[in-house]
Amino acid sequence: MEDQRNWIDASYKTYCRPIARPLPYVIPAGETVHHRIRLAVSGDAHPAKPGTLAPGGRDDHPGTFPELLLAVQDGWVPDPASGHPALGVGVGSHLIRIGAHATGSEAWIGTVARVASTVDLEVVVPDGADPDAHLASVAAALHGQGIAPRHVFALPEAYLKSYQPTAQWPTGTSPAQAVAAAGRAFPSARIGVGMLTNFTELNRCRPVDAGSYVTHSTTAIVHAADDRSVFETLETLPRILADTTGFAHGADGSRTRSVRLGLMSIGMRSNAYGEAVAPNPGRIRKAMAMDDPRQTGLIAASYAVGVASQVARGGAEAFALSSFAGPFGVADAEVR
Repeated sequence: MEDQRNWIDASYKTYCRPIARPLPYVIPAGETVHHRIRLAVSGDAHPAKPGTLAPGGRDDHPGTFPELLLAVQDGWVPDPASGHPALGVGVGSHLIRIGAHATGSEAWIGTVARVASTVDLEVVVPDGADPDAHLASVAAALHGQGIAPRHVFALPEAYLKSYQPTAQWPTGTSPAQAVAAAGRAFPSARIGVGMLTNFTELNRCRPVDAGSYVTHSTTAIVHAADDRSVFETLETLPRILADTTGFAHGADGSRTRSVRLGLMSIGMRSNAYGEAVAPNPGRIRKAMAMDDPRQTGLIAASYAVGVASQVARGGAEAFALSSFAGPFGVADAEVR
């Protein structure tokens, strides 16, 4: 059985025996397998409340609402001359992802910088590239466009994929090496650690003991794409955020790193578990698809409110819900 808290793929899995044991699981003829489950329940029991469900009303817990980011990458930025309504959206902080085959000098990055009050950066370091040389080149290209990112997170390209604990892990540049190189290339920025994909990957590859913040993203349709399952993913976020915060603070609680989350979307930005996201030309409700039909409607808006509520309660410093345009756009218009 699997416990994935429960749909967003937090990857806490319980099997009849540890996943690290040899596979296949052989049961000889005549052998009896005994399995015992022990549950520990704490807290006081409260009787069920009668009546129908109603909105929860005010939340009087004090706190600071997290910084709201726009996640941006190549293909998600409208032409400034197009009059695209998203260019006027009231979000000043932009989380730019520079892919493995980008240089930092692309025109779309300059477009983002001109409308953004502040810029944060995610950099995918190409397989086989020297992380210091690559990140120094990106830093120089951004400087040439007048961009000085506040936050920078760099990750080797190979770590966009997910690996089982007992699998062969990448042998090239490590996350720790990419983080160190980012610090050298961007000495004035806060440096992040973590993953660009889901909590699953963060849990399997815990953040190195460095940096100023921990990051990861979430996808609501890893396993199921029906509406009910999408909204049930909101129930998983408090536990995921608590664990991510625990990673940020370290085993002994002595670290002061914050949590800055990436894109928290219904659709799948990239597929860590296969070659690519699922094609969805019919725009149906489909697991592991990037192009989800709900993104342009009230379901995505409601989901965003739910995510924002959970993230705020979880104490994260920042998070992203959408982009200018494209599959996660805040406006239903094609990029021109």
